Amino acid sequence: MLGGYGGFGANSTISKTFSLPQPHNMLKFEMKIYMLDDIQSNESLSIYLDNSLAGTINYSAPTTDLCGNSSFQDYGVTDFSITLNKSSGALSLLLKSTLSQNASFASFGIRDIKITVWLDTQSYTELYGYFTNSSIASWGITAPYNPTDLITVCADQSIFGGSGVFGKDTKFSKSFSSLPTHTMIVMNLTIFWIDSLDFINDTQNDYIEILANGISIYKKGPFFNISDPVASADTSNLCGKTDVNDYSYRINLSFSHSASNLDLVLQTGIDEDSSEESYGFREIVFTPLMCQSAAETCHLTAMEKAISCKSSAYFLSN
Repeated sequence: MLGGYGGFGANSTISKTFSLPQPHNMLKFEMKIYMLDDIQSNESLSIYLDNSLAGTINYSAPTTDLCGNSSFQDYGVTDFSITLNKSSGALSLLLKSTLSQNASFASFGIRDIKITVWLDTQSYTELYGYFTNSSIASWGITAPYNPTDLITVCADQSIFGGSGVFGKDTKFSKSFSSLPTHTMIVMNLTIFWIDSLDFINDTQNDYIEILANGISIYKKGPFFNISDPVASADTSNLCGKTDVNDYSYRINLSFSHSASNLDLVLQTGIDEDSSEESYGFREIVFTPLMCQSAAETCHLTAMEKAISCKSSAYFLSN
């Protein structure tokens, strides 16, 4: 492995930029991660792709002694995987640890990096870069708190909604027509949870729900387990009230879908107006994919099923 015992310990970082073949508009990134020896409960390893947090490996109970310092058990091997809509010719990887001891007592290592890119898929993108009200003219919006200015700035980024805009009972929607023939959709979007949010479980209080053609494909509150495979969060005061932390993270989904249209709805269970708690979105991307045979992939997870369907894939290993 790269790193490991005696290699990567306190405050270690790893970075590399990978060149990707063109053209493409979707990729899957895979990697094995080893967390070794005396790792503390408040320590973690964060994985960034193109400077955005893609996942966090947190403390968990040690399981066996794999290698390294024989005085400690290790935390096993994590198979990290994420599928993203992406079209640029390079992918940057950065790993940052919060380990506090030198690599003789606590360390991490990586191996088996694999990048799969799809060369001929068609993606649909919404709300990228800097955008204004004209960018959302085709979206339907129900019960915005501030109907005159639906774009705010949070963490130095334009977001659709946000503090003073999207709160209780707000939802928005858009229909996409004439999609290419497909049986699955892979979707990514960035969500911002802002200010004094409450949470009991995924069906009560403050949650976000995403529907595709009337079917719920995602329903979660803001305080999810950080090891959730579909999202990992940056937590700090991003915007809105200055005395509470906010949450921003990327949601990565796949779901069965074959209709020629996609009716996308995003709605919330927030129970106060947007001056107290709010949410917003940006960077919505989805890619329709064609599976040749459901029987061939029925044993796979939804994400594995989606990315196993496309035959025209290109693999990079490092």
